[in-house]
Amino acid sequence: MATVLPYKTEITLVVRATTVWGDRVAVVGNTPELGHWDWSKAKLLEVDAHTYPLWTTTFLAPLGEEVQYKYIIVSPSPLDSTKLKPLKWESHANRKITSSGSKMTVDDGHFGGSETTQVHVSQAWSAGEYQVRVKLGSYSPNLKPQDSLHIYSQDSSNFLVSIVPQKRELRLVNANPSIEGEEYVISASALEDLAFFINIYERGCKQKFARAAVTSDELKDKWGLLKRPLIDARLKVVGEITLYYLVITPFSHPENNLEQLPLHHWKPHAELIGHRGFGKSMHTFVAENTLLSFHTAEKFGLKYVEFDVQLTSDGIPVIYHNWRVQTQALKNQPVMTAIGDLSLEQFKSLDVRQQNGNFTPSTRRRSLKRTKSSPNMGAALNAQKWRITDKSFATLQQLYEELPETLGFNIEIKYPDRNLSKGLNVVERNEMVDTILQVTFDCAKKRPIFFSSFDPEICILLSKKQPHFPVFFLSEGKLKDRPYDKRSFNLEEAIKFCHGAGLRGIVCQATHILEHLDLIPDLHSKGLLLFSWGEINNEFESVKKQKEAYVDAIITDKITKISSVYAVPSSEVLDRTVMEASFSATK
Repeated sequence: MATVLPYKTEITLVVRATTVWGDRVAVVGNTPELGHWDWSKAKLLEVDAHTYPLWTTTFLAPLGEEVQYKYIIVSPSPLDSTKLKPLKWESHANRKITSSGSKMTVDDGHFGGSETTQVHVSQAWSAGEYQVRVKLGSYSPNLKPQDSLHIYSQDSSNFLVSIVPQKRELRLVNANPSIEGEEYVISASALEDLAFFINIYERGCKQKFARAAVTSDELKDKWGLLKRPLIDARLKVVGEITLYYLVITPFSHPENNLEQLPLHHWKPHAELIGHRGFGKSMHTFVAENTLLSFHTAEKFGLKYVEFDVQLTSDGIPVIYHNWRVQTQALKNQPVMTAIGDLSLEQFKSLDVRQQNGNFTPSTRRRSLKRTKSSPNMGAALNAQKWRITDKSFATLQQLYEELPETLGFNIEIKYPDRNLSKGLNVVERNEMVDTILQVTFDCAKKRPIFFSSFDPEICILLSKKQPHFPVFFLSEGKLKDRPYDKRSFNLEEAIKFCHGAGLRGIVCQATHILEHLDLIPDLHSKGLLLFSWGEINNEFESVKKQKEAYVDAIITDKITKISSVYAVPSSEVLDRTVMEASFSATK
């Protein structure tokens, strides 16, 4: 029992939680005794057979201080019992109490806030550990899990597969890959501990029929397909098996903690999102993906903007959509260079007008007049109040530092499919995600942010490396760029993937959504959000149909045209500010 001091309050916390054998309940919060939101320093609660599932703990807090905290379910590391790994945490608003008197007891009800459904509980991220995810077969529509196992001269359907970590003390999650879509997940504190065995059993027989082994060296590419021979007890090759794998490396940052997390019902509080800022260059009067375009969108009343992030050759996250840019002319023919082959200095020296078309003062005036009108047009066109220009493209850090913190970001991480990756000089997925997360945690502050990507593995990495920023899966909704991955071109498969991976929702091609409106109720029933993108989002009637079908947000280029569907503010004040921002760059 702690000694009570005159200026301290002894606080006893009580919570009810059902756990599996070996797991513990802990509390993390804003005081030193609660770990200052560092889950690895969380305070463990106590329980015994007579009081279970009632968990309690006692700690001291300064008298009159507000204590914020939340409960987490943790598991001691199998290789080091002193290290804790969070498995689940409460995703509602932080619990709060104010210490008073010499002693106080707080009964917090149930973990997650609900006795039956626990709807306010989230699954943990990889939390400082390495992780390998293994699946029978692949996500190709042509290779089903049951087809990935081939036993020579026998019916392969009569055999079962079991994955076993080579270090048996490691925990295995989702250990039933016979159900399509599930994966084996092995977590460890070191990459070399992720090695595993593949055991094959004949149905109804407990004796191993064959075995294969996968070493950590074979996982060095961190993603891909492995085809392994199966060896029986006589050291004879009796078959082969194909496995998909993804390695997740840990990401750490002082701000990557449990203090400020999105609520379980998080939504972006905006139904209209500006595409590449104020819209693609071909649709508006400012160059896309430039600071001026993002400022214009914000001054026009938009609460969120979407943009694409890639890495330069020196590892700097920059804002650009296409994989390649025109860098010079050779014999009157343009030379296209990959963004990954340009240094930051070379990227910043690109001519925006060469990449996006010619934007002169006169063409901007004509575009602006067609877009909006104002009684103060002449004065606005001559205004030179802003120094922000669209004469160069921006870095991600610039956007964080130079745009108002109230402007939300939809950050799309671009990663090429296997058919496009040649010649693009793209870093490995973990390195790319870690670099972008580092800049984001360094600079984001309280800015509203969510991530998205067409690459399913990027989405998994984003969701497992941090719990702060919601992640969305971008989908073509039809066969196109990734014909080998059914998650990318089938909305039903995309829904299954997002729900199973713990993503917040899907950003789907609008045409496909309108062809499959019947899937929206199922998507929403799984707690997912649905956003849309595409050219038809620049058409009033198409957007209206999506709004009526409860599509949660629209990404569009035609801000002024579509805003009336959502009643976005478009006052004269905004008109004048937009024009002032737009034309100062041409002087």
